[in-house]
Amino acid sequence: MIKTKNIHLIIKILMNLIKKISPILLFVSLMFIVFSWKNKNFLFLLLSLFFTILFFAINFSKIRLFLVPLISTFLTLSIIEGLLPLYYPNQKLTNTEFRNLNNQSSRFVEKIPNFGYRPIPGIYRVKKTANNNINVYDVLYTINEDGYRENFVNRAYEGFMFGGSFTFGEGLNDSETMTSYLLNEHGLNIKNVGVSGYGLQQALYNIQNNVVSINGINILVTFPVHALRSACKKVYSNGTPRYSMKGNVLVNNGVCPYGNIFHRVYSKSYINLLIKDVFFANMKKISDSDIVLYLNIVKEIYAESKSNNSKLLIAYIKGSDKEFLDTTWSNEKISKELNNYSDAFIDISLYKSKD
Repeated sequence: MIKTKNIHLIIKILMNLIKKISPILLFVSLMFIVFSWKNKNFLFLLLSLFFTILFFAINFSKIRLFLVPLISTFLTLSIIEGLLPLYYPNQKLTNTEFRNLNNQSSRFVEKIPNFGYRPIPGIYRVKKTANNNINVYDVLYTINEDGYRENFVNRAYEGFMFGGSFTFGEGLNDSETMTSYLLNEHGLNIKNVGVSGYGLQQALYNIQNNVVSINGINILVTFPVHALRSACKKVYSNGTPRYSMKGNVLVNNGVCPYGNIFHRVYSKSYINLLIKDVFFANMKKISDSDIVLYLNIVKEIYAESKSNNSKLLIAYIKGSDKEFLDTTWSNEKISKELNNYSDAFIDISLYKSKD
């Protein structure tokens, strides 16, 4: 049998060996932080915290006892995050890479006070992949000095087009956007003021700050989920203009609460998906008050357009019937209201039903 003295000696040798290689744990932790920040990967962040705490537990015996529960917690969370893709087999967490061809920077957006984010001027190669490494798109974006997509001709604009990713043309080259189509097919020089993730709150803010058509036409490309964005229920609404109803009056009420780098990484995680499904399902649902706010924003855009002697055209994309489950609204009812707040209304849905 091995004597107790020998066992203690073996443990001491192992501990000394572990301490000698512990700096490697810190290096690994730093690498995981970099990977987490670059890829918006929550699993990398959890592993980084696990290895960091393990490093301190090995090297500082006085606090080791307090760190053991944390080590177990982050190891468990890492395992859960790693296994949850099996529970969400059809959930594709995507990653988008931006490369500015002018300076090789990967930074695509900058924060604008009281507005949110806006693209940085430059020419970008943009690649989007799903979590199974399948290529979603590989395109070029040209961003003007004003932070919006390429102007094709050097003449006055006949109108401005507002919206989110559909307007911006996410996943499309410059020559494939809706504004380029209107120019090439109809000779209309329309300014593209859409950015992926934008809601109508940013459209109204822009219009109120003179990014608007004068004696022309304003075009809103919109759909029901815009109601969630103006209600600050989407993570990418953080820092965008916040409007609210004060009685029957629409007022600017500051900005939607800001998110931090941790929040942006966490929002991409499977654990976040699970928690939302179990505890915060209502945060993903549209409410009656969200739609009322959304419609009042459209109403105000209509009034601002009139004051600038411009027409308002609304291009509407139907929502899913499921999106209206907890409301008294429907696509037909919203369409009727939008008709009242526009000079022209068109349903541009490419399907009879989204369900």
